[in-house]
Amino acid sequence: MVKFKEWLIKNMTVLIAGAIGAFVFITIYGTKILNPCYTDWLMSGGDLSQHYLGWKMYRNGDWTFPIGLTDQLAYPYYTSVIFTDSIPVFAVFFKLISPILPNDFQYFGFWGIFCFILQGMLSAKILQKFLRKKSFILLGTAFFILSPIHIWRMFAHTALAAHWLILLAIYPIVYYEEKFYKSKNAVLIYGLLGILCSSIHLYFMPIVGMVLCGFLLVSMVKSKKIFESLLPLFSFLSMGIITVYLLGGFASHASAGGLGHYSFNLNSFFNPMGWSIFLKDLKTYTTGQYEGFAYLGLGVLFLLFVTLLHAVSEIHFSSVKLNKEMAAGQIEKIAYTLIVLLSLMAAVSPTISFGEHLLAKVPIPAAIEKIWSIFRASGRLVWPAVYFLVLFAICGDRVFVDRCSTLPANQPEKLGRRIDLKLLILAFCILLQVIDLSDRFKSIHNRFATEVQYQSMLSDPFWEEAMKEEKIEHFIFTKPGDQALLYSITELASNHQIDIGDFYFARGIKNGTIQETLNEAWSNPRDDNLYLFTQKEERLRAARFKGNLYHADDIFIGYTGELNAQKMTEQEVRDLLFIDVTFQDKKYMKGDGEDKDGIRYLEPGGLSYGPYVAAPKGIYKVTVLGKGLQSANVFCHYNNGSTPIDIYNLKQSNERIEFELNAVEDIPNLEVLIQNRSDSQIQIENIWITVWDDDRREVE
Repeated sequence: MVKFKEWLIKNMTVLIAGAIGAFVFITIYGTKILNPCYTDWLMSGGDLSQHYLGWKMYRNGDWTFPIGLTDQLAYPYYTSVIFTDSIPVFAVFFKLISPILPNDFQYFGFWGIFCFILQGMLSAKILQKFLRKKSFILLGTAFFILSPIHIWRMFAHTALAAHWLILLAIYPIVYYEEKFYKSKNAVLIYGLLGILCSSIHLYFMPIVGMVLCGFLLVSMVKSKKIFESLLPLFSFLSMGIITVYLLGGFASHASAGGLGHYSFNLNSFFNPMGWSIFLKDLKTYTTGQYEGFAYLGLGVLFLLFVTLLHAVSEIHFSSVKLNKEMAAGQIEKIAYTLIVLLSLMAAVSPTISFGEHLLAKVPIPAAIEKIWSIFRASGRLVWPAVYFLVLFAICGDRVFVDRCSTLPANQPEKLGRRIDLKLLILAFCILLQVIDLSDRFKSIHNRFATEVQYQSMLSDPFWEEAMKEEKIEHFIFTKPGDQALLYSITELASNHQIDIGDFYFARGIKNGTIQETLNEAWSNPRDDNLYLFTQKEERLRAARFKGNLYHADDIFIGYTGELNAQKMTEQEVRDLLFIDVTFQDKKYMKGDGEDKDGIRYLEPGGLSYGPYVAAPKGIYKVTVLGKGLQSANVFCHYNNGSTPIDIYNLKQSNERIEFELNAVEDIPNLEVLIQNRSDSQIQIENIWITVWDDDRREVE
């Protein structure tokens, strides 16, 4: 009991900082989302729904090895819970105790307050090294907790809110002399970080890796033992790789493009991007540079300015000597600078821009680009630099820059006044930070503190009747363009222990894999599959389904057996064999032209394309109606224009174009391209696509 009381007194400042983190979280987000049985708030769409449903489907699946794999989200393929961003370490833990959990259970609210608490505690622990007064430490902690880059990620890219991992990586550098000069301690903490980074979000591997580089520099200079100094690096990488393997992270997911598009813009430290009530948003070079969001907040910016003035004013440049001994004595500051530079270089590359202007584009070899594209949102890599700027703003005038002049010993009262002034400045800057971000805080509070009730897009009674059929084990469908519909389907499947054929992953399945499985499933229907045709463009495929067809919530449903619901009539099925394409809002148009009253007016050189209908293997007649069509070129493609389709029996006149095409395989996205090659406007009133039989007759 005495030891506990001593520990409590010793760590009181850190514990209070954690309590401040919890208080800020509850103030911003409210308490409703902390209820583990309240899940409706997670079904509002976007990434939150992806995270929650990813966990829910993972929970339903059988245990496998590697333990992070599930066949519930892309049946029959196994995918990793890593790629649903469901915080894998939590997903695995709660799956272990799943039998004692309620059916509706979520851990994301708890994760949020957990991150805020650790953000407060670890920042306080770091500040204790530089600041003596507890009031300074607690005020300084508030800047880390109120960091916009931390709050923005929470419940947007939820796993990426674990910014306390960055602070935990900084901790061994700050306390190297006290605790981490022994390689054993460093190996343990960075090994733990390897496990945590790879089991929370993979982007933290390069982010923490850059901080680790700073630690290695300090260790090598101070210990002068190169091999031992590298052991934390081996520990970090090996633990990370092993954890990724155990979670199934090396499964068949493809890398994504966009490297450079999602980079850091050099104006991002002071570009609020909608987070400030005082500062205006600044332009960026690409629309994807929101990923490099690094706004410090007006309070931190003001504090940084004051600190810089104070720190620079106290340097006696004439007494500064640049030599080997000086560098060794200031190795921690050099390490901090190295981390900031690495962070900035990694985040800004390969597209270096300031505002809307491109300054340079760094050429990189294709092999490196392929690896780098795994972390295509390179703008996120600026986070270590952000936190070192915050740390410098709080303590830079007392620690980061050597003082070459000190107050005389007989003037202690001036030092006291200076500290009081520092306290006032910190308090003022916190107030300024809160006011600056207040509108965004209110918006977040209104969203999460108000209880919501989820309404599925699948409201037809058909679904509950269909789910009574015990044979159904799989939903077979092409991923719908409407993400909300995908989540409604996934939610229905998860509630009835049914797996699905595709999902929204942070990294998609390798090209062609899903489509091959779908083609096989459609060609050979089984009674354990429920076939969902979720898009209007799939009506041709639905009409040719070999089984019974149903209609609910604008979805066509195919099943080989009988369901307790009204089937579509033969005439209704025949009507699906005809697609009537109309035009609006210049959708699928390139070049000059307009859509008016359902008619497309295409100017010279203009191109009309689409409608990207799913066309099963067979013969089709295509009819185009309009005016001036004798001056148009017509083509057919699929696979986004990469695969042409031969057309036959082309007949072309002023008001009509007719031709046939033979789809020798299932086409997921048939498009008809019409190009105006004349010197005057042409009109396209409609496009009809009709299924023909082998004798060139319309199917009846």
